[in-house]
Amino acid sequence: MEKVEYNGKLYFISEKQLNSNVLLPKIPNNYFTQNGYEDSKTKRVCFCKSIDKCLMALSKNCKDLVFNVYEVDDTDNYEVFAPSSIDVPDSGVTEELWILTKVKVDFIGKIKCIESLPNAGYEFSYGSKTARLYEWKYEWIN
Repeated sequence: MEKVEYNGKLYFISEKQLNSNVLLPKIPNNYFTQNGYEDSKTKRVCFCKSIDKCLMALSKNCKDLVFNVYEVDDTDNYEVFAPSSIDVPDSGVTEELWILTKVKVDFIGKIKCIESLPNAGYEFSYGSKTARLYEWKYEWIN
């Protein structure tokens, strides 16, 4: 993980509506952290530079799912870190960025995923295995 200069938009998506406009750092609870493929020590809030990348980073079938979309209020207020592919195996594809402190976000709307885009996806490696992430077509519904 390395600190980076970044002052563009950062997005966070969730199927759940947030109770607060502040996100607190935590360790993600997923297959990669549970099985030692992803950093399971650094508490962080994970963001992507685009909604498309956020959807890819979910690593799941998003068809017909609805997501709340949030944007960091002002990236100049935070130190931003880029995890390595050792920290997060798919970071080369998703361009995931971390903020290690609590983060204020603004709700900007809801999207609904319609279908995956018809391509072969983006391959990444973890341990001795490989997987693919896919892009999703979505529409704003709010």
